[in-house]
Amino acid sequence: MSAVLVAAIVVIIPMVVIVAAVSALRRRDAAVKAEAFSPTTDTLCYHVPEGQDPAAVIAALETEGYAATLSPAPAIHDVLIPCRSGADRERAHVRSVISHAALNMEGTPGDRPVVFADEPGGAGA
Repeated sequence: MSAVLVAAIVVIIPMVVIVAAVSALRRRDAAVKAEAFSPTTDTLCYHVPEGQDPAAVIAALETEGYAATLSPAPAIHDVLIPCRSGADRERAHVRSVISHAALNMEGTPGDRPVVFADEPGGAGA
């Protein structure tokens, strides 16, 4: 009986923790997406070039305090960065963070200039 109880605890507790963590991550992502698509929030859009990892871009931005998210399909290589102080005020800092981050499998910064969708040469231009 006690072996069954121990086995149940070993399985159930990690499952509860995993479900809670996934739920919290989904709520956080939904909040970031809502902020990114809010008409009152300035948002920068960075199209991640071939060879760079969108998750690495998001992780680099999050270490600097930005809550970035992926654009919904089909443009899943677009990273949306809500800028609470305004896109123009934060553009240079966001560009610097992305350009100095390890964004590929080799762990090196990207070799292309960082261009946002609203700039000449950007995905949305």
